[in-house]
Amino acid sequence: MLSKLNWIGVIILIIIILQMCYLPITQEIKRGDEVKNFVSQAMNGHITSLQQGGRGTYDIIIQNKNHSSKLKYTLINGWFLKENAIKMGDSISKVKNDTIMVFYKLDVKGYKKCCEYNMSSLFL
Repeated sequence: MLSKLNWIGVIILIIIILQMCYLPITQEIKRGDEVKNFVSQAMNGHITSLQQGGRGTYDIIIQNKNHSSKLKYTLINGWFLKENAIKMGDSISKVKNDTIMVFYKLDVKGYKKCCEYNMSSLFL
């Protein structure tokens, strides 16, 4: 039979475990909503800001050419930007309700297709 003190310890331990699980789960839900919102929008514009986040992520701010709006997307696989030498000023295009982003690099003759990034494997 557990004493009253042991029961209190077990309850405190359960509360601590639940709190440790709550934050990552809510972050994943928020991230999934952000990705779904981003996918639902069409985009054609220039990268105005690249900010490195934690654990290899990058925040990409895109100035949409068709609108005066700016879009923000957190790229989970930051290695993709480094591997393809994506930088501020490069162009990005995405069709509405599509998970493929196409990156274009500025060349002497204008913009040239560089690479594609498929978001379909991320939280969808």
